[in-house]
Parts: sequence; C-alpha cells; structure tokens
Amino acid sequence: MHMDKRVLIVGGAFIFILVASYVSFVPNESPVTSEQEEIGQSTDTDAQNRGIPTFKWKYESYMEDEIPRTSISLVAAYENGSTEEKVVDTIQGECNAYSEPGADVYSGSEMIICYYAGLGHYFKVIESDDAYLVQRKVFEEASPEYNPPTESFQTIGQFPR
Repeated sequence: MHMDKRVLIVGGAFIFILVASYVSFVPNESPVTSEQEEIGQSTDTDAQNRGIPTFKWKYESYMEDEIPRTSISLVAAYENGSTEEKVVDTIQGECNAYSEPGADVYSGSEMIICYYAGLGHYFKVIESDDAYLVQRKVFEEASPEYNPPTESFQTIGQFPR
C-alpha cells in the first residue's frame, strides 16, 4: 500500500510538471507593437551607436481560468535615450526581484523569480562578447517524496551589443 501511494504522488507530480511546462511555454497571444517585439528579434542594426543599456523587467499580471498569470517583458534603456522592449515569456504565477542573483548577472539589470504552485522560473540577463543574453531556468519545489532534477539556465533571447 505504501508503494502505491508513492507511485501516485510521483505520477501526479510528473503529470503536473508536463502540464505546467506546456502551459508556461504557450506563446503570448497579445499583439506585438512597433515598440515591443518578440525576444530574439531586433529591428535596430546599429545597436553599438546607442550606448550601454540598463535593463528593467516589466510584468503584466492577469487571471486566466482562476490561475494568476504574468506576461514578462524586458526593457533596454540605452545611453542615447532610446529604448527597446521585448516580450520574454508568459508564465503561471507572479514575479519579483530575486535577492540573491548569480555573479554572472549583468550589472545593469536584476535577476527575477516567478513562482506558482510548486513550479518556478528564474530570469536574468548576462553579457556575452556580442550580445546581452536573456536566460531562463525552471525549477520545482521538492518534497519528502520527490527530489526534482536541477535544471540549467537556457538562453531564450538576446539584445544586440
């Protein structure tokens, strides 16, 4: 009987993870304006002339099927006064600044954490040789019956340097 209970718990957690992963990666259906573009695309081919950016996360929270959801965008503000906004992701839950960012987080930004019902996401910006990379890491809440795998950060978009 004890083994059957463990199988049900692990199986339920696995199904939840599959459903939550699918829902969290469904593309944002809001229209993209000229000032707001999908992550990874860029219309400015002269990014070097804009100067060094600072990045600010922007959240738009709403309810869908009684579940809190948040559309996450990242705004780059450049030294020359121009800005560029890109939609990063739409997730279940709500987001806020993360108090313990990694050492690789770009100094002109902050790391955020988003969480809902045992599943969370970290988002950060790091600097590479030719771009500012937007990265996401998915994590799950552990329990006495379940030790989730540790995921790595994945690059999901970029801003040109």
